[in-house]
Amino acid sequence: MIVKKNDIIILSSIIATILIIGSVLIATESLPEQRAKDFNPLANMTIKQDMRIIKHPLFDDNVFSYAINDVAEEAVYIAVEDQRIRDILGTYKGLEITISGIQPVVMIDANNNELHNGIGEVIITVNWEEENGILTKPARFDTLIGKSITAHQKIWTIIVDLNARKIIDISQKERVIENNIKPNLVYMDVNVYLPKSVIIEKGTTIEWFNVSYLPHNVLGVYKTEDGEEIFIDSKFMDYKGKWRYTFDKRGIFEYRCSIHLEDGMKGVIIIE
Repeated sequence: MIVKKNDIIILSSIIATILIIGSVLIATESLPEQRAKDFNPLANMTIKQDMRIIKHPLFDDNVFSYAINDVAEEAVYIAVEDQRIRDILGTYKGLEITISGIQPVVMIDANNNELHNGIGEVIITVNWEEENGILTKPARFDTLIGKSITAHQKIWTIIVDLNARKIIDISQKERVIENNIKPNLVYMDVNVYLPKSVIIEKGTTIEWFNVSYLPHNVLGVYKTEDGEEIFIDSKFMDYKGKWRYTFDKRGIFEYRCSIHLEDGMKGVIIIE
């Protein structure tokens, strides 16, 4: 077989071209193996942001209920129709109850289709405070100084089969946290504020102090008697973090920890 000079030149050009293209693919991480390794099926998907309030607390029915989306809301409705959940709500009627629909997360793809699994998760939390075993009510801060207040928290995690429209699991845990109250100091412990509801005079400065290893914040709206609404966000505080705010007008400040709302981590300050 005789190889002509022109054939060698052409073959060399082809090899050089292949090497150049290969180098470019490697440099730009465009080889099929590399693209497969970096493939992210969620890259073109977003989380549906659709938090909704299902029920606001009333004077004689202190239940707050919300869900992160319409599917999680349906999980809440399924849960509260179950007699076992009705019994829980009836047992603790009058106390502060939070019902949270936190699963499933709904994803939206590039074609605007909604995707989610068939399992919902609902959290029910009951919170109350006691002094010497007696249920406490919102009190003037100066009357609480030096007293030992105990925060109680009962939490039920409810797993719901959305397709079968029934509860498939219920688990329960409890937290008890105690601390001595100091002047104008609100402790942020494991998903509770202590004390959680107080009355102060205008001009008072309140300090929040994180004594847990979980991050917490103070987020809410300060509604003054003259109709002003002041949005307050302390940002997150780590362990031993502190934050202060001076309430210089009469009104009410209802606040929460934005990442522990499902545990009923809420507080109220009444300014007189």
